[in-house]
Amino acid sequence: RRVHGVPYGWRVVLQRLPEHEIPPPPEVEGEQNIWDAGPTTLANVRPTNPAATNLDDCELEGATLNKLIERLTHESKVEPEFQKNILMTYESFTTSEMLLTKLLERYNVPRPPGMDYNTFRTSLQTRIRLKVINVLKSWLPDAFEDFSEPLKKFTMDFISVTLIEDSYTAMAVLLFKQISAKSPNSTEDATVAAATAAAMAVAAAPASKKGKTRSLWQHDDEEIAQQMCLIDFAQYKAVKAREFLSGGWEREKYHHLAPKLMAFIRHFNDVSAWVILSVVSEEKLKNRVAKFERFIAIGK
Repeated sequence: RRVHGVPYGWRVVLQRLPEHEIPPPPEVEGEQNIWDAGPTTLANVRPTNPAATNLDDCELEGATLNKLIERLTHESKVEPEFQKNILMTYESFTTSEMLLTKLLERYNVPRPPGMDYNTFRTSLQTRIRLKVINVLKSWLPDAFEDFSEPLKKFTMDFISVTLIEDSYTAMAVLLFKQISAKSPNSTEDATVAAATAAAMAVAAAPASKKGKTRSLWQHDDEEIAQQMCLIDFAQYKAVKAREFLSGGWEREKYHHLAPKLMAFIRHFNDVSAWVILSVVSEEKLKNRVAKFERFIAIGK
């Protein structure tokens, strides 16, 4: 009989290869970012029809996880049946943690070289992000209750920080409400988060013409400084130590590994831009000087 192709009773001599001839270990798919997966080929998809020529738009018999998620969130394809099948069967070939990781990798769209920002944002980034959010809306309400506690927290952080920071506040509120309705054991946390998201949505909405609002500059410098300090501290306190280990802030496609740190960086940049805009928006030089002096006083 044969054991792994070697006739029974034969002796096999094993020889160690020189270090430079040892091939690298096969790459674990979960460790490869979805944006590094390369083009669609027969090496990463298996079409139902072997003679298929358009691998990006054919019926699939199988594919790598990266390619499944890429097709699931394609910027121009609409395949509700494909999405339904993936969400119904994903536990047979991956985990909830890995599926969420791949979706968030897909959400963080890197800009292709040579593509101008406006084209990138309208024709690629926004479309893919909306597809990812749509998948989350279909998946999370039913699956969230079975998530581990760390995964629940990670999911809530993405919705409450990243989606709102990226101006998808209405969708964040909807996700919170859906999770609250279908996950009774998570109702308290989700309700609090939904209330927070709703409050941010209201705050971001333009004020009513009939309503009276008080200008920020009607408050004294110390009060403004105290409130800014409280906001900064809340952002800083939310950053987890592990987010510094991944180096996720250095490359856009890894930003999902450091969501709180990225939120803190965005907040810092937003405040800096707000200070500049507040100063240069004043038409008269004396008003610009006065506004600049106020910011110095607030900083002190």
